[in-house]
Amino acid sequence: MVPLFLVRDSADAIRAFIGEDPRNGCRLLWRTDVQGGVFYDPCHGSLYNRQGRVVGGPSPWDLNEWSVEVKDGKVFVDPSKIITGQSRAGASPATSPTTQVAGPGDAVRVALGSSWGIASPTIFPQSVGSQPCQIRGGGPAPGIVVPGTCRTEVEASGSNYVVRFVETWDASRFHYAGEPSSGELQHTRSFVVGGGGVVVAQPESGNFPPQYVQ
Repeated sequence: MVPLFLVRDSADAIRAFIGEDPRNGCRLLWRTDVQGGVFYDPCHGSLYNRQGRVVGGPSPWDLNEWSVEVKDGKVFVDPSKIITGQSRAGASPATSPTTQVAGPGDAVRVALGSSWGIASPTIFPQSVGSQPCQIRGGGPAPGIVVPGTCRTEVEASGSNYVVRFVETWDASRFHYAGEPSSGELQHTRSFVVGGGGVVVAQPESGNFPPQYVQ
């Protein structure tokens, strides 16, 4: 689950900051003992104020955030709409100049190569489509191997893309305790990819996958 910081900034606006450092993906902490309250990256020491602006440490980017709408006294956060943090050192908000996202193919490439990673990324098509695959799991060496189908999907969402990696398999070949023992099972990993190459993992869904067997 991607952490969320919902704060009211100095202009009294409600902001929904993605609680991970835009430079290295490290989970941020909120500290009240520094400058009256800052977001803190415990991995490399970057600091961000209530506006999400970097105020210390090595990060050249402000925090990324999700779009927020306040309606009838309720706050609605849209995780499909990412507002990329501004560069403070002339750097791109992407991890490198090669992460420019100009279409669905780029979105898939960036998602597969992101620091978030996915279990067994090489089993999924490198573009939209599906293919037979061998889903390798844990357990005693050499681990279980479950034949299945791996599918890559991309959906445009405003200026972003939602990339989904879906694996399906026959429950008779593998099913976790309490799940169906027949029929088709599936597991989906989803990522929102911004135009600047920012990748935000979404909650996983579906059945317990073979990769998670210990």
